[in-house]
Amino acid sequence: MRGKMSKKNHFIRKKQTNRTEHTSGRHPAVPFLRNILKQIRKDIRAYGLAIAVTAGYFFFCMKYLSSSCLFRMITGFPCPGCGLTRAGIALLQFRFADAFRMHPMIYFIGALAFVFVIRRYVQQKPIRFLLKYVICLFVVMGVFYLYRMIKY
Repeated sequence: MRGKMSKKNHFIRKKQTNRTEHTSGRHPAVPFLRNILKQIRKDIRAYGLAIAVTAGYFFFCMKYLSSSCLFRMITGFPCPGCGLTRAGIALLQFRFADAFRMHPMIYFIGALAFVFVIRRYVQQKPIRFLLKYVICLFVVMGVFYLYRMIKY
């Protein structure tokens, strides 16, 4: 009888300690959020130089040059991505029709960015499969660019 009592008490004690872990002031999502922030910090450390150079380029172009588009400065023609920044800003301001008029590919880019963030930071899975969609995006942008140049 003594052996049965000790197993029962052990089970009750173990169950009580598990219950108190969740009420100790820490939410169960805290480790999950820490992992996301850890991955973001790791990516910033890995690509920080590229981010800084890109930001410096745009700052320099906006401050001292008339445009940040190197293609447009050299050739005088708009590039395949012209209008994407304005379309992105319009999208963030919930002006969906304006965003589509400025550059229809902004929705495809937004969807790819959303899938990237979910896969990379939330699910923490590889993102290599997105490469085929990025290539498809570039092809569609090239076709759309040719259409815009012919029509306008």
